[in-house]
Amino acid sequence: MNLYDLTAAEAIRGIKRREFSPVDLVQAALDRIALTEDNVQAWAFIDAEGALKTARYLEAKSSERRSTDLLYGIPLGVKDNWHVAGMPTTADFEPFRNRVPGEDSAVAARLREAGAVIMGKTVTVQFATGLDSPKTRNPWNPDCTPGGSSSGSAAAIAARQVPLTTGTQTGGSLLRPAAYCGVVGLKPTSGRISRYGLLPVSWSFDEPGVMGRSVADVALMLQVLAQHDARDPYSVRQRAEDFIAAAAAPSHAPRFGLLVDLLERATPEVRAAAENAARELAAQGARVEEVRLPVPMDQLLATHFVHRCTESAAVHGEQYGTLSKHYRPDIAANIEVGQVIPAAVYIQASRLRRRYRIEMTEFIHQFDALIGPTASNVAPSRSINVGDPSFQVFISLFGFPNISLPTFVGDRGLPHAIQIVARPFAEHQLLGMAAWVERIFGPLTLPELK
Repeated sequence: MNLYDLTAAEAIRGIKRREFSPVDLVQAALDRIALTEDNVQAWAFIDAEGALKTARYLEAKSSERRSTDLLYGIPLGVKDNWHVAGMPTTADFEPFRNRVPGEDSAVAARLREAGAVIMGKTVTVQFATGLDSPKTRNPWNPDCTPGGSSSGSAAAIAARQVPLTTGTQTGGSLLRPAAYCGVVGLKPTSGRISRYGLLPVSWSFDEPGVMGRSVADVALMLQVLAQHDARDPYSVRQRAEDFIAAAAAPSHAPRFGLLVDLLERATPEVRAAAENAARELAAQGARVEEVRLPVPMDQLLATHFVHRCTESAAVHGEQYGTLSKHYRPDIAANIEVGQVIPAAVYIQASRLRRRYRIEMTEFIHQFDALIGPTASNVAPSRSINVGDPSFQVFISLFGFPNISLPTFVGDRGLPHAIQIVARPFAEHQLLGMAAWVERIFGPLTLPELK
């Protein structure tokens, strides 16, 4: 097996056994990027020299750090809306092209502290919002979108360029790309991961998350990143459990609520795949019960829309007034809509969000978790947009933790996925359930891309 084929968890075991070094691993990633990047275009910035320098430094410190640093020597990508010292943070916005921060975001700093090697910045849809297509292509089919806004993060893993990446989700920006690209995506509970050093879009919904090739991989990342940060007013003081152990010890067969609301809104192909997945879970011992959301989904989508547009207008209003020509059409439309939404409407939406959250929290406590298709469709053509985010929006509205796992490859050669939604701050249980599901479906064989 090539080094670039390894999951992060496998690579860490190999390094600890001295089968290869951080330099070997980073060089393999750089070689893979060189081979595939023209077709994938997952990266906004690659720091090959800096990555090798970091790997050599880690190798020199190996006797001290090899056994203690959770991500020792692992190459990874950081989405290009996070600050990484010495690397440009552009968020696909031309006026930011030459802005290079001198300080790491909390996410970047904690990844470095854990021994990770930041290879560069992965492509994002502009300001990590909207549906306008980026340059990145889906490794399963280059004519299809990888999804967005965490486009490069998902594509880089699917193309086996790196085993781990960071992402963010304001609506459906992390789990949908993970589903379209056949990888694992985890968005933890709101406040679990610090947003310090993240370019904002909507303070109510901007949520950090991670992607990897396995449940064990995303558990490693969460273990590193789930820390309170006083610099982020939304950061919570919640004890981080042993997420790595949870991913290593699959739970008992869970009791799942299968969301009919999502099945009815999915394409026939996706609905059939999700129902097949649910039947397989039931055959393996899970209790699967069809249920409906306690609040009509259209109301949840509308509540999220009002918040997102209004807050985007507040965040970008002054800048948009002078630099509007540089904004992509979809985010520009969101800002302009937000500028004309009355304050009373925003306040009413906030009141509804609080009320709906109580109802949703009581609803989800009836089960171990909720399940359904991660997205309403498989990856559409890049010429259309980055896909339908609605199946994530109702989760982003409340900040619940959820994870996307690949299940099957469809007749068109594109991956399908299911999502698992857990109670707030139940990541330990969520990872255990995800590990149980992963044992049934296993990882997909990622595409051979050149």
